[in-house]
Amino acid sequence: MRRRKPLFNILLLVLSMIKEIEFDKIDDIAPILDLYRERYGENSLAENFIEQIKTSVSNDKTSLFGTYDKNEILKGIGFFGKASARILLVFADGNMDLEKELLGALCNRFQKEYSHIATGGAWIPWISAPLSQHLIEIGFVKYDRAHMTLDKNAIEELDEPILPAGMSFEVYSRSNRNEISELIFRGNDGSVDQDVFPDFFGSLENCMKMVEDIEGDRYGEYKDGSSWILRFDCVIIGACFMTCMDGATGYIPDIVIEPEHRGKGLGRALLIHSMKRQIESNTTICKTDLDVTFSNTARYLYESLGFSTVEEYAMYTLKS
Repeated sequence: MRRRKPLFNILLLVLSMIKEIEFDKIDDIAPILDLYRERYGENSLAENFIEQIKTSVSNDKTSLFGTYDKNEILKGIGFFGKASARILLVFADGNMDLEKELLGALCNRFQKEYSHIATGGAWIPWISAPLSQHLIEIGFVKYDRAHMTLDKNAIEELDEPILPAGMSFEVYSRSNRNEISELIFRGNDGSVDQDVFPDFFGSLENCMKMVEDIEGDRYGEYKDGSSWILRFDCVIIGACFMTCMDGATGYIPDIVIEPEHRGKGLGRALLIHSMKRQIESNTTICKTDLDVTFSNTARYLYESLGFSTVEEYAMYTLKS
């Protein structure tokens, strides 16, 4: 069978004015960012966004590309996060042709360096319906997800869990990191979330990096003593990480139960215990949030506890 030429390679052939933006030219993106805020709201980007980008580019964590017209006027921008292998933003003020070309250029530039490229996520408005369709056409797989929340009163009303004999809750310690990372990898190996987030769950090393990122405040403020593990006969069979966002929102970056112990209500017990202990120790927290992939059966657990969906969004993954 004749191999089809990747669409993003075809797109790149027609481009003559897409190039990486040099560090000393980053300030030139300000008018494009103003257009972005005008289209999606003042709060769609941080006030110091350019400074954040400069820091990220100088640390070699982000690459910034621009598309220019024949007069060398910047018309659109694209950001690629090297640490997460993710297209962070593509914007050309609604010019779909330019935005498609920027996507194609980013894919062509980075696909050989990474086993996957991802994009999308919560609170990201720039992926319009036509752009979503284009991502699918060039090989991305779309995964629908939900951002969910449960308020403090509902958490307080949940019954305290009772564990089977031989099982106990313990506070997570950083000394458990290696054992927990192995558990997370086993718990996600072959799952839909491994496809959605290969940079988190694709290997044991990635799982260890994710745990380190949680402890390093990447997913909200992390405090020692706020996350919990579940033991059975001295073996860790579950873990629930808890962080705090903006001082008032508890967040669950990850929860996992050993596959052979699933279907026994242990995930429910661990989740309830973790949420209750967090709101007891931090009285400023008024709700707990999490994110879940639609096809992950854990979504039904969250709904049964009373979690409601705040926003639906999509993630897109392109495998090399």
